[in-house]
This record gives sequence, C-alpha cells and structure tokens, in this order.
Amino acid sequence: MSVQIPDKNSVEGTLLGQLNISLLKVTDEWTKQENLDALRDAIVNIKEDIEKRSAAGCRLLRLVIVTSDITQEIFRWQKKLGYPELTSTDENAVVAGKTLTWGDGQLGSTFSIIILSEVIGRGLISEDMGFKNLASGVFAHELAHVHDDFIGIHVFGPESTPANDDWIGIQQYFARIIWSEYFAESVAYVYLEESTISNQIGLCLKMMQSCNENIKREIIDYRSNGDIGQIWNYSCSEISKTLNQLGRVMGLLAKHSDDSLRETLIDQIGEISPSLSQLANQLYDELQLIDKNKKWDDATFDNLAIIVSAYFHLNGLYPIQNSEGLRLNIPLSK
Repeated sequence: MSVQIPDKNSVEGTLLGQLNISLLKVTDEWTKQENLDALRDAIVNIKEDIEKRSAAGCRLLRLVIVTSDITQEIFRWQKKLGYPELTSTDENAVVAGKTLTWGDGQLGSTFSIIILSEVIGRGLISEDMGFKNLASGVFAHELAHVHDDFIGIHVFGPESTPANDDWIGIQQYFARIIWSEYFAESVAYVYLEESTISNQIGLCLKMMQSCNENIKREIIDYRSNGDIGQIWNYSCSEISKTLNQLGRVMGLLAKHSDDSLRETLIDQIGEISPSLSQLANQLYDELQLIDKNKKWDDATFDNLAIIVSAYFHLNGLYPIQNSEGLRLNIPLSK
C-alpha cells in the first residue's frame, strides 16, 4: 500500500500477477492499519473471484488507485497516455471508477490500472452490506473492463476515438462500448442487490425518454439556426450515453433469473416508441450472440453497428458517409 503518486513507468515495471494499491488525497481514516488491510483483502478477493469466474484477462491489472479527487486523477493518467480527457458519471453525475489500459495486446506487455473514488474504497470495507455490495459491483465492473480492453487490444489493436465526421468509425466505436458495458454489468451482477438493478432499469427508461425528447428539441433549434455541428455533436453524446445504459441493463438482465423483467422493460420501452422496443430486442439478441461466441474478428460488432445506425434513424437523424466526408440528413417529417 502506497501514498506515493504512481506513474506509467512504475506500472510498466510491475510484473504480471503483482498488484499495487495507492491511496491519494484520502482522509485520515486510511491511516488505520485495519482499514488498509481490509481494503487490500477486498480488492484481492474480488479480483481473484472475477478472474476465476468470468474475466481471466483482469490478471494484467497492475495498479488500483483510491482517491478523493478521482476526476483529476483520471485526467492526469489520460494526459500521460495520450488519451482524450473523458470520464463517465452515474445518474448523480458522480465518477465512481475508471479503467485505463495500454500496450500491445500481449499479457506481459499490456497494462491496466483502475482508479476508484474514495467513496467506493470506503464501501469496499463497509459493514453496511448494501454499501459494500454496491462498491464491490463498481470494482467488479471495472475489472471486467480490464479483461475486455485486453481482448480488444489483442484482436483489433489499440483503440482510438474516431473523428466526428467518421460515421463508419463512430458506429463501430459506439457498438464496442455498448458491448463493453453489457459485459461489465453481466460480471458485476453477482454483487448487486435487486434495488440497484431496479434503479438501473429506471434510469435506462428515463434516459431513453429524455434522449428522444432532447433530440427532437435540438432538431427544432437546428431548423432555425442551421448549426449542423451543434446538433451532430449533441446527438452523438445523447445517443451514446443512452445506448451505453441500455447495454448495462441488458447485461444485468442477461444474468437475472427472472426473464419477465426483460419482457417488462421491452414493454415499457414500447410505450416510448414501438420501434424502440423492437430495436431493444434486437440489441439484446445481438449482445447475447457476441457473449456466446468467444472468438472475435473484424465482423464481430458489425450487427451492433447497424443497430446503432438504426437508433440514430429512429431519432430523426440520417448520417451518410461518402468520399467528401459526412453528410447529415434530417427529414422535415421528423
């Protein structure tokens, strides 16, 4: 356990199978040895469980950072790795955890770190089982990303963010993230309580409704201001967040023993739009197929990319890629 600020060189100098834990800008409670021991035990036990059960690739994890300033720590690492400064938040706009992976796709020369908020670290050692399970689910989710990132780099090479006029690249990029969120939640499922799962379903429905309404509003604004860049960037962000949440929920429901939950969700999505419910069914079926087929190739995510495109269409947006770049059609009927 260390309070020194870790860097890329120290991570790459850590042997495969070794795991370091760093505490940065944390409160005095972590000066107690029993808390440090409990944190290490929780992290090691969950990692070993996930590694054996469903995500062997998480053995390449070299470092876990627990910090009270998670956003800045994520940005610090993204800058060092040459990645865009991006974070994902929960429904309360809180950053809980982040996985960063780099390397050449081989176990000995691919490296991952997980950055956790101090709140999640506190949850991992909590005597409140609801809090502990939630925190354990967050860490398990990030461990699944370690495994999934490794497979992606091994098969496709290092991932890069597509340009905002690269429609083909955007479809594939969105598809890959939807899968990653599905897989991560399917791994985290064993740690989560029913109330958490119910909250995730409710959030999904809320986001799908909001996405539909917000893009309609943006289209109206576009008719008056003609700012194609604004509506494109906004819509990509809204659709990405919404489909990622739908992927997460599908991952939870894929592991749930009660199939009626998924049927109820599909019916509720149908109340927003019957076409959306059909698309959600297609998404679930495609994610299941990818899950069953453990060998990836260049075509693995093609059908998911088609579903991504269809979701844009259902929201009144018709991107077209040609030799001159990207053209966005927005029919008047929408």
